[in-house]
Parts: sequence; C-alpha cells; structure tokens
Amino acid sequence: MNFRKIGLVVCFLLLATAATATLPVPKAHAIYALRADWCKSVDATTGACITPVPSKQFSTTDAQAVLVVMMADAAANGGYQFEFDWHTPTGELCNECVHTTDAIFTGLNSFPIFDQLQIAGRLPASQPGQWSVDVIRIDSGNFNMYSDVIQIGSTEKPQVKTFAVTVDVSPKVTNVNVDGQASPAGTKFTWTEGEQHSISVQKIITSQDNPGTRYVFTQWSDGITDTTRQVTVNNNLVLTAQYKTQHQLTVDSAYGTATGGDWCDEGAKAYAELDTGTMSDGLFYNWVFAGWSDDASGTALKSKPITMDAPKTATAKWNHEFSMNFYYIIVGVVVVVAALAAFMMMRSRRGAKPSTVSQAAAPQLSGQKKFCGNCHAVLPIEANVCSSCGQPT
Repeated sequence: MNFRKIGLVVCFLLLATAATATLPVPKAHAIYALRADWCKSVDATTGACITPVPSKQFSTTDAQAVLVVMMADAAANGGYQFEFDWHTPTGELCNECVHTTDAIFTGLNSFPIFDQLQIAGRLPASQPGQWSVDVIRIDSGNFNMYSDVIQIGSTEKPQVKTFAVTVDVSPKVTNVNVDGQASPAGTKFTWTEGEQHSISVQKIITSQDNPGTRYVFTQWSDGITDTTRQVTVNNNLVLTAQYKTQHQLTVDSAYGTATGGDWCDEGAKAYAELDTGTMSDGLFYNWVFAGWSDDASGTALKSKPITMDAPKTATAKWNHEFSMNFYYIIVGVVVVVAALAAFMMMRSRRGAKPSTVSQAAAPQLSGQKKFCGNCHAVLPIEANVCSSCGQPT
C-alpha cells in the first residue's frame, strides 16, 4: 500500500475544506421573503398594509394595487435595494410601471418592502386581466426574490353575442359573394354582433341551359336595390336577392322593317309588327305579307298578343305575287286585241255598193254572171232581184 499517496490525498481534501469554509456568503443568500400582502394603500413610513385585499382582485377603477413583501435578513445588515417589474396580461413588461425601492431597515431580522401599481386612468385599467410582478434584488446581482399574480378587472369574459345570417337567392340562379368569396345560395353564417360584412350579387344572370332566358336583379328582401351592400350584424337575419325572369322575343322578316323583338318579363304580352305589307320586286312582281308564323299569329301588320312564358320567335310570311302593273298590261293587251278583232269582223261583213252607171251607158254582155250581195248566190248579170234570198242585187 502506498501510504505516501494516501497522505497527499488526505492533505488535499483538508485544504479544500478549509478554503470553502472561509468563503463569504453572498447577500443574495442571506435574505428571503417571509410573506406578501396585497392592499389598496400602505403606510409609507412603516410599510403597514392598509385596506388589505387577500383575494388579489382589483377593479379597473381602483387607484392602485399595493404589494408589501416582508423580507427576512439573517445577518441584519440592511442596505438592500429592490426593483418591482410589472407585466401585462400578455406578458409584456410595463416600462412605466417599473419602480425601485429601498428596504425599510428596522434593525431587526425582518423588514418590509412595497410598491404601488397605479391602475385608474393608467395602462392597467385599459388592459384588464392577470398582471404579474417580479421582485428583484438589484444591489448585489439580480436575484428574483418573489413573484405573484393579481387580477385587474372582472375575471368573467364579456359575453359575445352571435347571430345567424342566411344569404339566399330567389330563384336560385347564382351564388352570393360574401366578403369576396362565392357562397352558394342559402348559405348560413354565424357572425358576431357589430361585425360588418360585404354582400353582393350580379345584376343580370343568363340561363346556361336556355340563352333566351335571363334573370334580372330587382332588390334584396329588405328593400335595398343596390347589388352590393354592407351589413352590420345586430340580429338574426335572412337576406334574399330577388330576381325577375325575362324571356327574349325574336322577330324575323325577310322584307320590310320588323319591330317588337326585346327582353320581356315572364307572363307579359308582346307584339311583333311590320312597317309595310308590300315590297316591290321589279316591274311585274311584289312581295306581299301573308301573316305571322312560329309563336306569333294573325294576318295584320301587328301580330296578335304573344304570351311570354318562354323564349318566343315571330316570323313574317311573304308571298311572291304579280304586281298591278302586270295586270294593267294584260288588260291593255286584251283591249287592243278585242278592238282589232271587232274591226276585222265589221270589215268582212261590209257588202259591195250598187253600181251608179246607167244600164244604157253600160254595155250588156250576154252570158255574164254576178253575185248576190246578200247571200252571194250566182245570178245573171241582168238580174235585179236575187232568186235565192229575194233581196235586191
């Protein structure tokens, strides 16, 4: 066994123990908190608590909250200095609330320290909730000597009112934009009282299934006529965007000017109309209006009433006919032909007139013949009366 080594170890341990025993004890370890009291005021001379508040519950209208901490001092040396750091309910240091204080040295082994947190009209009144405090010794290092929490203001959370708000469309032909987001018609929201929200819809919606039908915004169910509106929530509410249905009337005509084509409210009576019923097509022909077809009826230039319960089409019918000029020419030709025929007939019936030359002067030729001017019978040249018809020759 190496006694020399053992002796060296023992000597080393003894020297280390002696050195440790002669080190001074820091002041931070010589004092400690005996107790803490909360009150609404304090005697600044003695540190005595006035109007204690054992519940540590303070109102936002209280002037102040006072913390009195009784410290124990084993050495009774005194000369200590402390800082009170107050923290808001969110944990932030309240810079205007930080104070330093000297201990009230009593010559005894205990002494009070205190600080006041101003409440009414100051930051704590505007930020109710749980406030915390750290008591830190700052005269010799920074040692946290005490920490605590108090309540400023009511511990009850304010009651938050909520309301049910439903946005709808009648008929359900479009979404509703709520705060910039598209929401299906009939969506129900739960909003807090006093909140403001933006609601809007489109002015005109064209049917995807039938382009001839559209829906036109008229008003909200509460009478507002703007498509975009702001809503402040203060009760349960159902807001419905109301639309009217319209159908398109299309009027077609190959000739003339057709009117009446337009968007019409559902169930309304509409009419198709033309400005003329005859259109010229050259010298001998005209296009003549013959009536309305498809969803319209009637033969007048203005159609009979068309009930707009769906998209409708009115088409004008036209016939291609001879013009009056054609008939005038035909009549003229007929008249001329008839006149010529009559003239020729009259001429053909006209007989030869009797000769004015005396028989004495006219030589008589034996054996010559002549014709009866009435019946054209052949007679002797000297006959004065027709033997066939008895008329003078």
